[in-house]
Formats: sequence, structure tokens, C-alpha cells
Amino acid sequence: MYPVQLESLPGSVLDQKYRVEKQLGKGAMGAVFLATHLGTTRPVALKVIVPQLAGNLEFAQRFKREAEAAGRLTHPNVVNVTDFGVTRVEERELAYLVMEYLEGETLADYLKKNPRPTFNFLLDVMDQAGLALDAAHAAGIVHRDLKPSNIWLEPNHRGGYNVKVLDFGIAKVAGPSDQERAIVADAIETMMLSRTEAAATLALGSAGLENLLASPSSLKTTVGTLLGTPAFMAPEQCSGLDVDARADVYSLAVIAYQMLCGRLPFEAETLGQLIKQQIQTTPQSPREHDATVPQALAEVVLSGLEKDPARRPPTAGTFAQRLRAVSEGESDLIRKSKDVFHSHVGSFLPVLAACLSMVVAVMIPVRLAAAWAAHARLAPEGALVVALSCCFTLLMVFAFQLFKAATTLMLLDASEKGRFQPAGGLALRKLGAGLGKLLGTQLLSMADLRPSSWWANVLWPVVWAAEGRSGKDAIARSRLLCGSLPAASRNLSVRQYGPPLIASLFFPCFMSIPDSTLHSYGKEVLAGSGIGSLALFEPIVFGMMFLGFGAAFSFLYWSALRCRNEGIEITLPTAAREDSRKSAARTVRPATLIWAGVPAVMLAVLVWRVNGRADRQAMEDASNDGRRTALLKLIDGGLGVEQPLSGQETALFEAVRDGDETLVNELLKRGAKVNVGTRGSPLLLAAELGRIEMARVLLDRGAKVDASNRDGRTPLMQAAMRGNVALTKLLLERGANVTLVDNNGKTAAAYAAEEGYGELAGLLQKGK
Repeated sequence: MYPVQLESLPGSVLDQKYRVEKQLGKGAMGAVFLATHLGTTRPVALKVIVPQLAGNLEFAQRFKREAEAAGRLTHPNVVNVTDFGVTRVEERELAYLVMEYLEGETLADYLKKNPRPTFNFLLDVMDQAGLALDAAHAAGIVHRDLKPSNIWLEPNHRGGYNVKVLDFGIAKVAGPSDQERAIVADAIETMMLSRTEAAATLALGSAGLENLLASPSSLKTTVGTLLGTPAFMAPEQCSGLDVDARADVYSLAVIAYQMLCGRLPFEAETLGQLIKQQIQTTPQSPREHDATVPQALAEVVLSGLEKDPARRPPTAGTFAQRLRAVSEGESDLIRKSKDVFHSHVGSFLPVLAACLSMVVAVMIPVRLAAAWAAHARLAPEGALVVALSCCFTLLMVFAFQLFKAATTLMLLDASEKGRFQPAGGLALRKLGAGLGKLLGTQLLSMADLRPSSWWANVLWPVVWAAEGRSGKDAIARSRLLCGSLPAASRNLSVRQYGPPLIASLFFPCFMSIPDSTLHSYGKEVLAGSGIGSLALFEPIVFGMMFLGFGAAFSFLYWSALRCRNEGIEITLPTAAREDSRKSAARTVRPATLIWAGVPAVMLAVLVWRVNGRADRQAMEDASNDGRRTALLKLIDGGLGVEQPLSGQETALFEAVRDGDETLVNELLKRGAKVNVGTRGSPLLLAAELGRIEMARVLLDRGAKVDASNRDGRTPLMQAAMRGNVALTKLLLERGANVTLVDNNGKTAAAYAAEEGYGELAGLLQKGK
């Protein structure tokens, strides 16, 4: 009797329930039709075994197992099987399986068009497929045939996809020979064959399968394509051993590898070579094929490809969670934190303000103590100011630690109650009750001198809030969790230290710009004046920068738990992620560099200005004391001949003022400029002091004879109003302009006449 012809099924009604509409697809083992359920008029997908294999016991049993396995699963990410039956068509029995009808395409088809999809797409597929597999494993079902063609992408009409895992038709078999038969059958089914190729393959029948088993290389020559399913099989499955859920984890990791790199971890020309690679060969890192793949992401994928099942992630969900956790850089954590903050400003703002008020309360007596120490001359003023700044910074950091703990308590409260309601008062009461333990843990963390402590200890306040641990136990737990996500921990920790450092350095750095105020900065702070108090407490405003970062440490904690398979992240609203491969975690982001760089630049500026002030003071002391040799040594030692001294003038001005011609000559030899000055020039000073020989030297070195000061007075005017005839003649010889007027509208001749120097006034009149 001839088998049922699939071409004749459209238009027929099966079991008086399903009207077959058209064929949707066909593989080597089965065909799928669009059908209508007559009772509900709902479209369904109807799957049947191809007629040539319907009489084969192996395929018939597999088809039945698919129905039984799928029937035991009810999950949003597993295709819903609604019916199974055996009916008679054309006097022949025909087994069919009824499933929900899905729009969309398989992941295999999607990857043909998008061989290297975005990281976010990869993570979304892994998340949903992992949930489906976990549900199947919990029901005692191991898929054993996970591959892109068995993952369906159904558009969710929101720019994404609902992922459905298909084909739970392979169950555990008794012996290796049956296992090998299933491998080859699955390999044939995975291939998308043309009609001619399909007919040739199906004509093999049972004997053909035996031939394929006997000579794996014939599979390629028969169908003219590379193998499918064996490329996704776990090593223990390829070896014919019993498998468990970790075999599906391996297959999921192969799919992730393919999506990252656009290729499979193992590719071969023959079935034998491919299986040998699966069992023996260590796969290359995805970064070998694509350097843009983050190292942490590549390591998680490789962990799923471990040959030893015991070394793989224990569940598919764990594997997906680890992928998500290492892909979420600190920007994702900060985005979630800002989402929560902006949605509940009224809850978080008072809590941070309360934490920062502690800084003010403690700094008031600390400043008074520093002022007393300065008055009693117990320590230099500079050292006391530095100590105050360090104390302020440490208090700000501790305030942020308290806020992190409070934020975690508030988020846990919202998660427990299923809604977000004000819980700041409760969080602050818990902080007050545990303040002693919190302070003790902070001191222990500060005493931790290991280089990694600055970033590995940042989660202890969250650990205290979520797990009730404190002291060394909380710090050890923080180091363990941060070690799971080192890049995110480092980058996020910069946000913890950045605002306090900027706050502490801003005012002194700002005051250092006009250098004259830097020296008085310490006195103002210690004296408790208005400016000093502003300088001390105004930086608390910068503490408000931490509002958007506080909850990020809580999300870092939950992400680390996911990496370690110790828990899942609580459900809170999040913003849409950017759909780009660049969204994965980076080692260092530009914003992190800014947060780290700004305090570093401010500190460098401040140190430079303070050191410059000390150097200048040394030069001033040498100049005031008349220590010519010491002054020249400082200049030659790197300070430079143009280093400004008191009044922003250079050493040349001081030498002219002191009448030290030897020093003037030495300075000029070292390149001192004769035409600079904020209040005039060295020549003007020499004219004012009546130093004719000094003026001659300066003029010989290029001093401008008509250089004026802020009042518009020239050297000639200075000489005229003092009645210095010799100097006046020298200046006139060097081309001084007698017609120039100052801000008062007077010439040099007018000043000479006004002061009663008639002869000199006449001389100047003749010079016109």
C-alpha cells in the first residue's frame, strides 16, 4: 500500500477537528502545515512524520516522545503543544502533533541575515532560552537537540522577540547504538534540503541510515552540505554517554559562540572529524575571531564549552545570567540606579541629606580642634588644613557608605512589598541601630592596605544591609562578589571616591588661581570666618552627585549574585537598552576616566601651586636677605629667572630696587626680560629711584624708553618730576618722546615746571 502523499493533505480534515490549509515547511523527518482548529477557528501548526519514515519504529517513537515531553511543559518560552493523535488518511495511519501557530522565523534563519547580532539581542535570546531549558530540566526533560533551527523568534511588536524553544523530541535512549542513530537522524533533520536532495535522502530509508553510520563521510557527499546538529552536541553526548541538563548548557554555549563570532567553535568536513573535535579539542576564545568581544563575556561562553560537565555552569539559566552580568558594565548599573532615583526622588533625597548632615555635625568640632591646635602652635597651619581636608573626604566616603546601605534596605523593602513606598525613615532607623558595626567595618576597610581594597571592598555596606554581615566577614564577602565582576566594580568605585575628592579639592584649587589668596586660605579655614566656613562646608553640595550612583552598588551586588548562581536580581523598572554590540561591559569607560581624572588634575594643580608658593617664598627670602648666591642657585636649579616674587614682580625688579648692579647683570645674562611687569617695567623703577647707571644698563639691553605704567607715566616723566637732569638727558639721548601725556594729561615738561625745575622744563621744551 502506498504511503500518504503530503501534497494531498491541504484541504483535508484530520479527526474532524483540523482543516489543513497549506504546508509551511519540510525537513528530512517531518513536515509542518498551517491548519485551522474547526472548533475555535484558531490557526495552529500541525506537524506530521514524512510518509517514508512513518513506518520506522525509531522515528515513530521519537515523534511520540516529542508530544509527551512538550505536553508536560507549560512555559512562555516553550512552544505550546495542544494535541497529539493518530488518524487515518487514505487508508493509512498518520500521526500528527498540534502546536500553537507562531509568526516569525527560526534563529537559524535570523542568523543567516544577521550572522553577528547585537550583544543585547544575544543576551535576550540566552535569557529566554535559559528560562525554557530550566523549566524543562525541572520537569525531568533534557532537550538534547538544542540548535538555532529549534529556537523560534516571534516578534513581540515592541521591537524585540518572544523566544520559543521547539522540538523536545529526543529522550534518553538505552545504548550507544541507538544514540548514534539519533545523532545521524538529527543531523539529517537539521539540514535544509532541496526537493531533489530530500527525495534522495529519504529514499535511503533504514538501510540508508545504517550506511551513514558505517561511513560518516558519505553524509557530506550524499547531501552536499556540512553537518548541523553534531556541531551543537556536548562531548559526552557525542561519546554516547548518558547526559543530563549540562549537555543543554553546552549546546546553548555553542549557540552563544556562534552569535558572538559569526561561526561555530568547531567546523569539519566529516562527521567523524567533527565529533572528534567536540570530544577532544579545546575551542578558541571568541576574541580570536572578534577582538571586540569583551574578555569577561568570552570567558563565560568558554565556561559553557568545558569538556567536563562538572565545570560548566550548573543550569542554562545560570549560564544566561552570567552572560548578562558580565555584559552589564557600570553604565547599565548607573542607568538602573538613575531610573529608580528619578522615579522616587522624594524618598532618596532626604536619606542622602541625612547621611551628609553627619559630615557637618562631625566637622564642626573637628575644625574647632584644628583651630585650637593652630593657635597653640601644635602643628603647622598647612598640615592642619591638609588634615581637615582628609578628614572631610573620609567622612564623605562614610556618608556614601551609609547611603548605599540605606538604598539597599529601601530596594529590598520595595521588592518584598511588591511596590515602592517611602521607607527612608525605616532605613535610617536601621542605620542608627547598626551605626557602631558600620563604623567598625569602615575602619577595617580603611586599614586594608591591599592594592585591590579600593575597589574590592565597595560592597560591604550592601552586604550588611542584605545579609546582615559586618566586620571582616562583610569585607571578605564584598571581595568575593566584586571579584565576580572586577571591571564593573573598579569603574563603579570611581564614582564613590570621585565626588568626595572633587568636593575636598574644589575650593582650595579654586582659591589657588589667584595665588595671593592661597596663602590665606588656611588661615581663613582655621579662623572659622565666613569664607573659611564656606570653604569647609560648601563642598557638601557635591555630595548630591552621589544620588544617581547609590543604587548602582545594590544592582552590582545582585549582578554578582547572578554570576555566582546565588540569587537573582530583584524586579525594578528599567529603561530600554541601547541596541548595539557596544553595550557590553568595557574595561574603562570615558565617564570613568573623567571621574578619576578631574580629582587627579585638581590635586596636581593644587600641589603645583603649593610647591610654587614654597619655591617663590624661598626666592623672596633670598632676595630680601640679600643672599645673591642663594638666589642665583634657586634660579639655576629650575625655578627660572622669570619666577614671580611678591607683588607678582620678578627678581630683576628687586635687584633694581636694591641697586644691586652685579645681580642685575647676572639676571640679564640668564635671560631676564626688561620689558615686563604688572606695574611698569624695570626701567620705570630705575627712573623712579634715580638709578642712572642701572637705567643705562637696562637701555643697553633693549628696555623700551617710553614704557608706561598704569598711570600712563613714562621714565622721562619720572625723571622730570624728580629733577634728575642727568637721567633726563640720557633718556632724551635714547629717543624718549617728550610730547607724551599721562592719564592726567600732563607731559614731562609740565611735571618739571610744576615741581619748580625751570631749567629742566626748558630742556624738555627744547626737545620737542
